[in-house]
Amino acid sequence: MAEDGGKRSHFKMFLALALIVGIVGLLAYGNRGDNVVSSVIGRFSSVGGIGGEPFNIVLSTDSTVLYGNSFDLAGSDITVSGICNSLKIGSLTVAKDNTRCSIQASGYTGKFEYTPFGSIVVSGQAPSVKIDAYTYTAGNAVSIEAEVIPTGFHATGLIKSKISTVAPSGSISKFSGGELKGVSYLSKTPLDISNLNADAELKDGVLTLTGTATAVKSTEFSW
Repeated sequence: MAEDGGKRSHFKMFLALALIVGIVGLLAYGNRGDNVVSSVIGRFSSVGGIGGEPFNIVLSTDSTVLYGNSFDLAGSDITVSGICNSLKIGSLTVAKDNTRCSIQASGYTGKFEYTPFGSIVVSGQAPSVKIDAYTYTAGNAVSIEAEVIPTGFHATGLIKSKISTVAPSGSISKFSGGELKGVSYLSKTPLDISNLNADAELKDGVLTLTGTATAVKSTEFSW
């Protein structure tokens, strides 16, 4: 009986040591970096997942990152300049194919799509629309349908649950509390951005996304 009691005592000590080692390991993992937003004993929150707290990002890359993505904008400001494939205000055609054009719309609501072929399609309405030097207004809102091969653009309020791109170049920075938390230089490996809410600008061939996300992942890093 004494021998059995000793075995049970040793077994309990072993379980206690295993539990302590496990807790220490979890705490060490939780403090390893920014991949874990917060941790407590027995539970982890947002370990590189898509449901964590939003943080600020600035992505500088090329426009192919947005190819094939469509956004539903509401009250956004958009400016698109380039070569028009089509451009209509209401039922009026205001630009012929393969002509240069510039579109400006404040308070725009509708579709903003970057096609897989590199053109931007807008289909929606705004209180007023400026085409080149001419401003169009209507009683309620001005409808616009256009497809443009952009040389530059700016759009606010781009929201997407996930953006995936295969081989981006450039760099991405992470900010939290106004402080820079990380920078990664992209080496044409797959990149996933979760719950993006950003403004986008294409200028001199460089696309810049400035906004927030809840997770950014590639084969080289995970935020």
